[in-house]
Amino acid sequence: MACLLLAVLLPSLALVQLWRQFDGVVNDSVSAQLQATELTNAVHTLSEQATLMERSARQYAVLDDAAFRQGVDAAWLASQPALQQLAGASTDPAAVLAQFRQRRQALDRLLDQRRGGDVSLQLTVYFDQLGRENDRIAVGVKALMLQREQRMRERFAEQRRAAGLMVIASLALALLLALLIGHRLARPVVRLRRRIRQLGDGQRNLEWKPEGPADLRELTRALGELDARLAELESDKARFFRHVSHELKTPLAALNEGAALLSEQLLGPLNPGQQEVVGIVRDNVQALRQRIDALLRQDAEQARMKRLDWQRFNLQTLLDVRIEQQRLLINGKRLDLAVRHGVNWTHGDTDKLETIIDNLLINAIRFSPAGGRLTLETSREQGRVGLVVADQGPGVAEDDRERIFEPFYCGAPPVGEAPGSGIGLSMAQGFAQQMGGNLELISGAGEGARFRMWWPDRAAR
Repeated sequence: MACLLLAVLLPSLALVQLWRQFDGVVNDSVSAQLQATELTNAVHTLSEQATLMERSARQYAVLDDAAFRQGVDAAWLASQPALQQLAGASTDPAAVLAQFRQRRQALDRLLDQRRGGDVSLQLTVYFDQLGRENDRIAVGVKALMLQREQRMRERFAEQRRAAGLMVIASLALALLLALLIGHRLARPVVRLRRRIRQLGDGQRNLEWKPEGPADLRELTRALGELDARLAELESDKARFFRHVSHELKTPLAALNEGAALLSEQLLGPLNPGQQEVVGIVRDNVQALRQRIDALLRQDAEQARMKRLDWQRFNLQTLLDVRIEQQRLLINGKRLDLAVRHGVNWTHGDTDKLETIIDNLLINAIRFSPAGGRLTLETSREQGRVGLVVADQGPGVAEDDRERIFEPFYCGAPPVGEAPGSGIGLSMAQGFAQQMGGNLELISGAGEGARFRMWWPDRAAR
């Protein structure tokens, strides 16, 4: 087993190391490229603002209009972000910024003189010097970018050579170890894993052929015994449910018929008290029959739950179809339905998902007030697909929160409605867990009921 772990671990560690190295190189390269683009844009901005500053300064010197002096100030302010960025890329940012501040002060002194031609000539000299300074900065930026590009090329070449050696060494060692253990262990492990998956999916009476090392053969025999025992227990349970349903339904039918005869007063008139007692008997007989039917459905659904049929499907389409199936109930209560589709194609057992969605929708509709809002939202994050169903009803009472997913447990029904069978949420949670996910209640009383169901977003098994 240690050899197997080593054979898997060595290439994995090599790949992780390669990924970290190349990821660092790529991130540095992208960062350098972005900075180069920003510096180039800063050079262009500085040149453009210098041109605008010169134009406004000359117009101010000739026309003595304060608006042109404001244009000089605006151009200077607009150039400051680019100037700060270029100064930061130099070896002495403080000196660069100080030099430009001095140039601005010199420009202010020239404009304050306003002596006609002399000022015009001095402005020409001033902006020629400023242009040469900008050109010098542009040349420095270009040299800096070339230097960084050369360093990145050298670093990439070095990482590529190291990666090649690491890959060759790790693959050679992993191949040697795999050849040593493959024939002895790999095939039996793969076969045993497949059988365990089938057992978990509800298949019974599988073929368990002991292979490989002694520990593996012993494990295979134990799993075979477990398979046989599970098949026997499930057969006994199914037989028990069939017998119970038959033995209970016959006397319940007689009780129901007798209560009906008394209620219709075919055997004589009843006083109000007697009629009330007969009504209670009939209601309880009907409730007991519903519980028996629910018990049988629960057993059938649990048997179906053990079989998973993973496939690729469109969750948006499936959800729209299930909503349309409940359209009459939604319209009957005049509910405002809000659906937010965050997931399109995914994988899962569509049969079980339909059952889960139907149960959540029907519950939300039942407990929603007339004219209320019903919200459904799908999302994908951290390798999961999620569905949230929320209503504006009374929510789940605090005393019911811990038991809401227990089989046959029913909380208080909506006003004017009979209690449910108590298996809908239990069955829905069981299906979600069978797919490797869960169904959870995420809101309390007074907030409306809010259920969240999720399952792993993975390929069909």
